[in-house]
Amino acid sequence: MTLSCPTVAAVTSTRRVTQGETEESLGPRGSAVSRARMKAAWTRSDAFHIGQLAQELYLGYMAYAASADVLAHPAIAEVLAVLQAENRGPAGVPIGRIVRGDASEIAYDLLHAIRNIGQAKAYKSAYERLWLAGALLTLGDALKGRDYLDRGPDLEFVRHLRNGVAHGNQFSLRPGQPSRPAHFTGADQRFIGDGTTPVGSGRYFEIRPSLQGKAVLFDFIGPGDVCDLLQFASARLVRIGNGDPPSPLWPQALALGLTSSGQERGSTDPIA
Repeated sequence: MTLSCPTVAAVTSTRRVTQGETEESLGPRGSAVSRARMKAAWTRSDAFHIGQLAQELYLGYMAYAASADVLAHPAIAEVLAVLQAENRGPAGVPIGRIVRGDASEIAYDLLHAIRNIGQAKAYKSAYERLWLAGALLTLGDALKGRDYLDRGPDLEFVRHLRNGVAHGNQFSLRPGQPSRPAHFTGADQRFIGDGTTPVGSGRYFEIRPSLQGKAVLFDFIGPGDVCDLLQFASARLVRIGNGDPPSPLWPQALALGLTSSGQERGSTDPIA
């Protein structure tokens, strides 16, 4: 049985940051962080709110996945029967509505949409791609607006995924890219529970020149991996926003209760 990683709420503080708290206190002079002073300065508030956005995108995908599971469940036939019984017309079938910009509406057959569209494999495949690509574009654009904050490897990783999905779901790397470390380690595989995966190992993703032109989603990275990335990037950015030092192991170490040695953290060990 696969167990899910704790959510961001379990490993981050919810303290609201002060708008005036800037990135200059987050790193020494000459560091990658101080480089941002030469561009539009970002604040801890920026990191906090972009971290929240990443978590909201993860929760949105979870809601979509749940709705897809419900549509595919045999019990949905009972729901359709109730909708039909409650229909009072004037149409012979229950009607759903989509509102246009001028407040007029498109009416559609609700039962047909559920039976023949919502339960089709093509729908799930297309919508997964749309949702995941949209999440990466949304997060990537928010980060781009603040020069990708501290340019950490996880945020550089997001940058290349975002650019790839924007170019037809293919990596688009210019000569010399990646110019900065761009990698991410997924959830610790101890949660797979298969009895054979070594404790402490995880899926490691790294942007390399050889990825040029290769598919991003459903090839290089899967839906669950994107969700891990959204959660872990959220945890790290919210910690920065709250003035807490990011873990040297990146946020998955915090979420999984590990110390820098890779051992489980005891009750007396501080959260770095």
